[in-house]
Amino acid sequence: MPDLGTHVTVAWIAGRAAGWKGGGSWRTLAPFILGSALPDILARAPHLTLRSPRVATLIQGLHTPACLILACLALSFLWQEKGRGRIFVALLGGAAVHCLTDFFQIIWPGNYHWLFPFTRWSPQAELIHDDLTVVYLPFLLVSALILEVLHRRRAGRRMA
Repeated sequence: MPDLGTHVTVAWIAGRAAGWKGGGSWRTLAPFILGSALPDILARAPHLTLRSPRVATLIQGLHTPACLILACLALSFLWQEKGRGRIFVALLGGAAVHCLTDFFQIIWPGNYHWLFPFTRWSPQAELIHDDLTVVYLPFLLVSALILEVLHRRRAGRRMA
């Protein structure tokens, strides 16, 4: 899971850049970031922890869009009913950012089934190996820090 940091940082940048209603509130940004980590939490963490090919086979579907929609829906029920729809959208948006960044990676060719369980179709742009995303993490972290500082300065001006 070397690219989990990349997924979370890209989600932070995307969430802050989007601005969110209310100036990019943490209540929406936090579930968005959680959604970006959700695919790896559901599918990669158990596989890496248990180191079993059988576990990998059983849970590979949890890292696909169809299952992520259901996982985001289920997870959104941990929030109060009043804001549950907004939370679901934020979780799903974060998961979509994760899937989008995975689309550009070389990930075990043939093992990322976009329309699971309906087909094993697995298109990917294959621009960068998933282990090399760590090389870009410092640049992404600095970008996220700059964006956060700008966001807080702008929010401070609105309050003054």
